[in-house]
Amino acid sequence: TLQGIIAARLDGLGSDEKALMLDAAVVGKVFWTGALGRDEESTRPTFHSLERKGFVRRQRRSSVEGQSELAFAHALVRDVAYGQIPRADRVTKHRRVAEWIESLGRPEDHAEMRAYHWRAALDLARASGADDDELAERARFALRDAGDRASGLNNHAAAASLYEDALGLWPDDAADRPDLLFRLARALFHAYDEDRRQQALETAREALLAAGDRESAAEAEVFLSHVAWDRGQGELVRDRLRRAEELAGDTVSAAAARVLATSARMHEIADEPDEGLRLGELAVSMAEELGLDELRAHALTTVGMAKNYFDLGSGIEDMERGLALALAIDSRVSSATVNNLAVQAIIAGDLERADMLYTEAFRLAERFGDRSSVRFIRANRIWGHWARGRWREAATEADAFILECEAGSPHTQESIVRAVRGMMRAARGDETGALFDHERAVALVRERQDPVQLQGMLALYVGALAEQGRHGEAGPILEEILPSIRAHGLHGAVSDVALHAEELDVVEALRRAIEEAPGPRVPWRKVCLEALDGRITSAADVFGEMGFLASEAYARLLAGERLVEEGVVGDGENQLVRARAFYRPLDATAYVRRAEARLAGAQSESA
Repeated sequence: TLQGIIAARLDGLGSDEKALMLDAAVVGKVFWTGALGRDEESTRPTFHSLERKGFVRRQRRSSVEGQSELAFAHALVRDVAYGQIPRADRVTKHRRVAEWIESLGRPEDHAEMRAYHWRAALDLARASGADDDELAERARFALRDAGDRASGLNNHAAAASLYEDALGLWPDDAADRPDLLFRLARALFHAYDEDRRQQALETAREALLAAGDRESAAEAEVFLSHVAWDRGQGELVRDRLRRAEELAGDTVSAAAARVLATSARMHEIADEPDEGLRLGELAVSMAEELGLDELRAHALTTVGMAKNYFDLGSGIEDMERGLALALAIDSRVSSATVNNLAVQAIIAGDLERADMLYTEAFRLAERFGDRSSVRFIRANRIWGHWARGRWREAATEADAFILECEAGSPHTQESIVRAVRGMMRAARGDETGALFDHERAVALVRERQDPVQLQGMLALYVGALAEQGRHGEAGPILEEILPSIRAHGLHGAVSDVALHAEELDVVEALRRAIEEAPGPRVPWRKVCLEALDGRITSAADVFGEMGFLASEAYARLLAGERLVEEGVVGDGENQLVRARAFYRPLDATAYVRRAEARLAGAQSESA
């Protein structure tokens, strides 16, 4: 066998050469002269000989200053050499390597390798029947440090595995065990381990409370609020945050700053901008005082979002300051900030910019290993694909996203993904499937208890009902939408209602609600008012200026049908041709047929 041939070659080496090979095999595929417990000068001739014989090769540069770095010519050579070391000797050799790593002065740079060697020494000692408490202690601390290192590198799944290994060696009654439980829980949270992160956080919280660490328990509760929010559990989010606030109390601490920052964000996205702004500014101040740059970046973004509600664009500077800070410290917060800048671009009516920002937010989330943000932004990109006319991507990704939710991993963004799929289904002639998705979207957002998003989902549902001629069913829903506009401001999706307002007999009621709506005067308001004034073509033009290609095409389809019906055939045909040009490559067969039927009728009448 190949292993036998390699073993024979090793056995044919001189005693010094073979001893070096066995010691090097303990270090790993790559090794350094210092790790072998030998002087650099004395080993140079021996390694030159091993290089000539093809066992090892010298690296051009060494990652350890002042020491040569070499590598086995083949991993199998290392494995065979390691297998020739007597088991009784391996413990001592692994320990020597671990101690050498620690002697370098920056053990965190080689944390995983250090943990590997301490753990290997412990496992080998135990396998031989020894019970070495000192080795167990060195191994558990090394594993914890390696977990910290992996976490700092955004490799959260690896960090969780290392923390779990450390916990297996940690005494149950150790004072610092609750802290390690919390480190594991945070790693599972950031790794988006849906099967384990909630339980891990709850276990850590209870252990921290039992240890009297209310501040860290408050932080655990904040992370639990994020889990609830990811799953669209609005009431539970508020319960978690109330508990976190109770635990943090009036302290000036990292925990209190995290509670403030998270509460501010949740209030802002729940359409409570006054409270979001107040808490956000407190969080910025406390984070600055404590030198917590990541939390300050997060809170600055929230402050900017809240300011934009009162004066469109007035908070962008705060958000960009938050982004600059997050990028400067290489923080995962940057992806969420870019995502929120994309949302602000949509509100301002610039969908092309929003599309680019969503792409960048997704790239950052992947770079930082932030699987929670990756999943959230995926949903926003599905909406972007639909709005910008990339329906193949939108349909494929929407099906996958919804399948994940149905398979037991619920998500707060399922509602918007359902609505997008519903609109594509309608365009492709699946009326039953379209209504099912819209009904499910409304049910999901009700559970989320987000009044603004509920308004949007209800508006899209009304548009779907109106398109199918089910005007009577739309009436009760409209009675819910109109007060919501007055109370919370105008959601852009209300433009779907405005396009059908005449047939729904709600033109004046909707106009009054829009005129009374709080919040900034966004381009979506202009779209709605143009539609309510009967200028559907103008509404389509505004959609086009915004870069909202899907709604532009739909408005042109409606405008063309209406103009042809009113006898304005030339203008009507122009609108229908433009709508058909958008829908035909997207397999939107129902809308293509509608456009072609009207075009055929118009040509017949003109003939």
